[in-house]
Amino acid sequence: MPSKRSHKEGSKAPGPLRILLVEDNPSDAELIEFELRNAGLAFSSRIIDSENEFIEILSSFAPDLILSDFSLPQFTAFHALEHLKERRIDTPFILVTGSQSEEVAVECIRRGADDYILKQSLTRLPTAIESVLKKKAAERNRVSMEEELKNSNRQLRALSVHLQSVREDERTQIAREVHDELGQTLTGLRLDIAWLEKKIVGANFFNKEFMVEQIQSMSKLIDGAIQNVRKIATELRPRVLDDLGLIPTLEWQTSEFRQRTGIECIFRSNVDEISLDSDRATALFRILQESLTNVARHSNAKRVSVSLQHRRDSVILEIMDNGVGIQNTNPATVTSLGLLGMRERAEAFGGSFSVTGIAGKGTTVTVKLPISRTHD
Repeated sequence: MPSKRSHKEGSKAPGPLRILLVEDNPSDAELIEFELRNAGLAFSSRIIDSENEFIEILSSFAPDLILSDFSLPQFTAFHALEHLKERRIDTPFILVTGSQSEEVAVECIRRGADDYILKQSLTRLPTAIESVLKKKAAERNRVSMEEELKNSNRQLRALSVHLQSVREDERTQIAREVHDELGQTLTGLRLDIAWLEKKIVGANFFNKEFMVEQIQSMSKLIDGAIQNVRKIATELRPRVLDDLGLIPTLEWQTSEFRQRTGIECIFRSNVDEISLDSDRATALFRILQESLTNVARHSNAKRVSVSLQHRRDSVILEIMDNGVGIQNTNPATVTSLGLLGMRERAEAFGGSFSVTGIAGKGTTVTVKLPISRTHD
């Protein structure tokens, strides 16, 4: 008969299962170990019968499995399960009980036990152990995979933020070069042609009218090229965003949208100025751009209302149209890259993004960003 706190080898096979027996009846402990050895299970065991021993053995022995009677002197399976819960230990726990009612066993299951076996049916114990260990391994694998998925999502989100930042930097650089280099070159060429036109008008050339018409046609082409350069540079990165700030940029964007599409577009804000870092200002501007693009392409709207609200610790951008109304607004099923991109921009700063639509009445896009950098 084993003594308390005994350490028995059920098999010499490598990596035996470490079993903690919470049992105050040596005969019952002996029967449990006999049944496990008889089933060919490789294990080592520790036997304890007090709460203090249970707490101590959890760290020193680090069991792979706990087999516990329900009632011991001043200690029950309920106490054992509570200690495991408090310490966030997910060791498989099987209640091995004698005369306890089924209600007690069910309550143990509710509190975290994985199974229960009556001492009159110990032959079921090896099979129950195998089943519980497989189930626990599957749960741990699932948790591990979920954690890996969360880490992957965090990494992908960080990569997305980084790529957006790099893209904005590239847009800014390209816009500056297009505006400064190509724009200045075209402007200089336009001035040279204007000078040449004056010289030809004042000179006595043969077929002078034809030459003047050609120069004027060239001037129109250059003027068009200059306008296109300005448009491309502005679409890449509006200088007003860097020079004047967010609110003038949103006002300019809504005005430009109204002139380009003919759709009534109104901008309102509860403040004249707002202190917002460049990254957040860029995110809000790009979200407005994408939202207005969606309005022009899909909504059949006649009117758009854009509002910017500055709260104590956040800024809220709302774009509301009176079009057909978006139907699929479920974040889990939305596949539009535009909507996903807007959501990513908002969540990158710890913000929120939502889209609501009412058939025949319109769509509302709402973005809320914290002003503080603590969410970055």
